[in-house]
Amino acid sequence: MKKSARISITVLLFAHLSDILGGEVRLAVPVDSRVSDAIAALIVLDQRFAAGVKGARAAVNGEWADPVDRLRDGDELALTPPVSGG
Repeated sequence: MKKSARISITVLLFAHLSDILGGEVRLAVPVDSRVSDAIAALIVLDQRFAAGVKGARAAVNGEWADPVDRLRDGDELALTPPVSGG
């Protein structure tokens, strides 16, 4: 069985997202993965993450990113939930 190529990324989680999976998670995802694929991989690790990540903003290497943006080996993906309050 041929193993598919993978890349390694670091995911930084903030606020209540870090309560679920910790502040930093290292993931190995398939080459050509998108931000949305990394989020899906995090949900596989803990189903509670699915509700917590709704509305979160993503940044890749310090730049705002969309769910369809591709990830590269060594990227840092940060997920920040919406901020509320007054």
